[in-house]
Amino acid sequence: MSVREASWTCKLPGGRASLRLEYGVDDRDEISPPKIEVYVDGNQVASQVGKPGRINTMLVDVSNGKSLALEISCSTEKRCNYRSYHFFKFHLEPGASSPGSR
Repeated sequence: MSVREASWTCKLPGGRASLRLEYGVDDRDEISPPKIEVYVDGNQVASQVGKPGRINTMLVDVSNGKSLALEISCSTEKRCNYRSYHFFKFHLEPGASSPGSR
């Protein structure tokens, strides 16, 4: 999926869980890297600015949350209208209380 600027919200089932995002950013200098913010129950729990030319990974503990929101925006004003971010994985891992655990 390619994204310009977007936000998503969804319900969480509660209990222990982690969110895993993997995304890419074009390595052209004129593109503004994305800023991704993650909110659980309206509280910001993570924020990351993607690095160009590589696959970026976010692992976020979303345990015991009722709602999840993601906001994706430009991290700078530089060429903000001419970018695409490519998401490879968007996965909720139930039962994982710390990111990356099983």
